[in-house]
Amino acid sequence: MKFENQNLDVLSMPFEARKELLDFYEFLIQKYKYRKKKETLPDEFYRPIQIKNYINYKREDIYNEI
Repeated sequence: MKFENQNLDVLSMPFEARKELLDFYEFLIQKYKYRKKKETLPDEFYRPIQIKNYINYKREDIYNEI
């Protein structure tokens, strides 16, 4: 079955069937429409934060202080 240049004769269908066909067509358009990529965060978000001092802690030391 070729799908190129096919037309449907909807005028030969009853009015209620045409409404259902249109509803189903709109459903398929929504389901298969092209989805945009999610917006990414700005480049600044991925850059390391510049700090003056860094204290290296061991995990055990942090929990001992609690």
